Amino acid sequence: MTDPQSNEAVEQAINRVLGEERNAREAVERCRAEAREAVNAARVRASRILDRADARIGLLHRRCEQRVSASLEELAAAARQIPEQAVVAPELQQRLQAVVRRLAEEMTSGGSE
Repeated sequence: MTDPQSNEAVEQAINRVLGEERNAREAVERCRAEAREAVNAARVRASRILDRADARIGLLHRRCEQRVSASLEELAAAARQIPEQAVVAPELQQRLQAVVRRLAEEMTSGGSE
């Protein structure tokens, strides 16, 4: 036969264990919620960074296009100044053709190497 005091002590111990288990479950759930919030905040930050990067890349593309257009206009203006009967040495003509080919390749390939 068990005495009432030991029954009460066992019951209190069980209640303490159950209470600690409940506290642990609540702590784990709080950690999960905090982790979800941290992940969501990181996603928002990453999205903002991506948006800023896309905007900067777009600006750089526009600036490059403007510079290329301006350079092409300058070249065209300079070309209009050259008389049609101008005599160009054959080796200079070959070098110019090579430069023009290389420039055309760079402009049509999407970048220079």
